[in-house]
Amino acid sequence: MLLDRRAALMAGMAAALPTTSGLAAVAEARRFDISLAEWSLHRSIQSGAIKHLDVAQIARRQFGIDAVEHVSELWGAPVSDRVYRRELARRLDGEGVKSLLIMRGHDQILGHQDAEIRKVAVADHLQWLDVAAEMGCHSLRVFALSTGPSLLQRMQTTAESLGKLCAAAAERKLSILIENHNGNSSNVEWLLGLIAMTDAPNLGTLPDFGNWNIGDQSFEIRRDAYAGVAALMPFARGVSAKSFAFDSLGQETSIDYARMMQVVLGTGFRGHVGIEYEGASPDEIRGIRATSALLLANRESAENHRP
Repeated sequence: MLLDRRAALMAGMAAALPTTSGLAAVAEARRFDISLAEWSLHRSIQSGAIKHLDVAQIARRQFGIDAVEHVSELWGAPVSDRVYRRELARRLDGEGVKSLLIMRGHDQILGHQDAEIRKVAVADHLQWLDVAAEMGCHSLRVFALSTGPSLLQRMQTTAESLGKLCAAAAERKLSILIENHNGNSSNVEWLLGLIAMTDAPNLGTLPDFGNWNIGDQSFEIRRDAYAGVAALMPFARGVSAKSFAFDSLGQETSIDYARMMQVVLGTGFRGHVGIEYEGASPDEIRGIRATSALLLANRESAENHRP
């Protein structure tokens, strides 16, 4: 019965998500904007080669990108450190780079079967909601992690936590976004059921080109990424352009970017598409540039073939 509500929710909830001032006119002219997900630089940050505070400068000066998506695991200071947040905001402002969202990690399970663990997880995410609001973000990205004996029970406990987060996010004029991140969250029917059960107008998605593995201890299934992204796009408040490796012509070797961007743009999406390079070779800088080149080529193609 929950999934019977899917068609109505796709139209209604997507329309109800908050919008960034002035975004529509700019995005319509350019079809979509490009942002940089900080995870693209996670190896350099984790090794100490660069700092989280440097990401704004790198985005602007090396790639000409004026919007970033932060990652909580790479933050560089305790979430409560206000001095650090002020310094980060100062550097972002200095480079003319805006914060779009914060990606909260996987160490807190919102759908845990233990109510006390869920309570702790919600409290943790509330802290990051405050930071996201302070940084001028539009959303907090979360994982729909859960435990329990059945898919329905996992959906129920996760929806309970998401409902609390969405209510708190609404007070801060923010959205909560779920990213497909393997497991249940990459089971489209389960995720759409979760969205329907939560029934919050500011609950959306961050469709990822990758992360479509569903499995247990004995098997793993690779789902059709194009169909999966298409199903999540009506709720999308952003898009994560995953990339891993490139051939001699600069094409991503595991994802048909032209086909994927047709899926994204075919839904009328006009927001930010975030570069999320995860490969080891080429290095992070060249991988980000290669992904950016693919997105720019697809944007130019879309503009040249504007109906």
